Amino acid sequence: MIKFGILPNEGKLFMKLRSKIFFLISAALSFSMFGCVDSIIDNTAGSPSINISSPLSNGRVVVGENNISYEAADHANGQGLSHFDIYIYDTFLSTTAMNDDGTLPTLTMILSEALIDSRISYYVIVYNKDGQSKKSTVQDNILVLENIPEAPSDIIITLLTEHSVNLLWTDNSDNETNFELWRKVSSSGTYGENPYRILPMNTISTDDIGLSPTIEYYYKVRAINETGASAFSAEASTSGTSSTLWNLKAYAIGSSAVHLTWTDFYPNELGFLLERVNPLSGTWERVDPLPLRNTTEYIDTDVTANTTYTYRITYYTNTTVGPWSNKAIITTYYTDDAPPKNFMVLPSTIQISASAVPFVTWEDNSNLENGTQVEYRFGSEGRYELFGTYVEDYDHTAKIYFTPTGGLRVGTYYLRARHILAENVYTHYTNEVILTVIP
Repeated sequence: MIKFGILPNEGKLFMKLRSKIFFLISAALSFSMFGCVDSIIDNTAGSPSINISSPLSNGRVVVGENNISYEAADHANGQGLSHFDIYIYDTFLSTTAMNDDGTLPTLTMILSEALIDSRISYYVIVYNKDGQSKKSTVQDNILVLENIPEAPSDIIITLLTEHSVNLLWTDNSDNETNFELWRKVSSSGTYGENPYRILPMNTISTDDIGLSPTIEYYYKVRAINETGASAFSAEASTSGTSSTLWNLKAYAIGSSAVHLTWTDFYPNELGFLLERVNPLSGTWERVDPLPLRNTTEYIDTDVTANTTYTYRITYYTNTTVGPWSNKAIITTYYTDDAPPKNFMVLPSTIQISASAVPFVTWEDNSNLENGTQVEYRFGSEGRYELFGTYVEDYDHTAKIYFTPTGGLRVGTYYLRARHILAENVYTHYTNEVILTVIP
C-alpha cells in the first residue's frame, strides 16, 4: 500500500503558503468590496442635489424671462452651494451665483423670439464650494410660445348721450391678437365668465350704447394672444362720466353766495336737479329753487361765511334722470366786498365798419381786490366768456379797448365785471352793459 504524506518541513511550508494565499484572497476581496463602496459613498456624499419642478418636459414656456422652480441643497458635510449653470440644447446659457445671504437664487431662462414655435430641452447643473456638481434631469419637448401681452392701462369713460358712453384706453402691447372688453351692471353685479365684447388688435376705443342713465356700469379690458391673456386694466365705471361734459365749477361771491357754472350739453332737458352737501350732516340735499332749463349758471345765496360746500348737478326729462356731474367744492370768504363801480362801455353803439374801437371803463370799488375780470357774451343766448383779467391799484379808473376774440360782429354784446378777492373768490358782478354793433 502506498501512503501519501507530508514531511514535517513540508507541512510548515504548506501552512505558510496557505496563509499567504488566504491573505491575498482576503485583500483582493476587501479591495473589491470595500474599496468600491467607499468610492460610491464619496461621490454621493460629496455632490449637491437638484430637483426641477417647473417647467417640465412636454410643457410650455414663453419668449423672454421664464423662472425655473427648483430645490437644491449641498451634501450634509459640505461647504455650501456655489452657483448654477443653465443649458439649452446642451449649450451653455447663463450662470447664477448663490445669494449673499445663502438663500437659493431665482433661476431665469431667457428665450429669444427666434425660438417661437420650436421645442427645446434644458437642464441645470448645480455646483458646491468643494467643486462637486450635479446635473438635473433633462427637461425636453418644451414648446416656446410668444409672450403674454402687456396689460392695457388708463381706461377713460366719456359720456356721449344719456344712453351711450365711449371707452378709451392705452394699448401697451405689440403682440396682442385681440382685446377683451368686460362689463358688469351695477356695483353688486358680476363680470361673468365670458367677455362682453371681443375687439381687434390695436383697438384703443369703443362705444357702448343702449345704457340706462340711472344704472352704473363697470368696465375693464385686457389684451390676449395665443399664449394667454394679460392682466386686466384698472376698473372704470360710468359714475361721474359726465364730468368732462358738465364741467361744473363753483366760485365764492364773498361770504354770502356761491356762483355755479356748467355746460348744458343735453338739448332737451325739462330742468336741472342741483344738490349740495349739508355741512353739518354730510348728506346731499336739493337746492331750492332749482336752476331753470337751458341755463348754465346759478347763484346760491343760502350760505354762510368761511364754510365749505360741495355741489353736483344733473338734468331730468319726462322719463329719466341723467347721471350726476363732477363734484364742485368751494369755501366761502370771510367777508363781502363791493363790485366795480360805474362799469360802462363807450360808445354803446358802433358801426362794424367804423375805425374806432369801443372801450370798457370802471372804477375800483374794493379795499380787498387783487384784480378785475371782464366777461362778455354775444347774443342773449350766448355763454359768457372771459375777455380779460386786469391787475390795478386802489382807487384807479380802468379803461380797456374791447376787441373780442375773432373781432366784432354785427349784433348785441353783453358785458359785466367783478373784482377778484382771492383764488376762486370774487365780488358780485356789476350790472350788464350792452354794446350794439350795427352794419
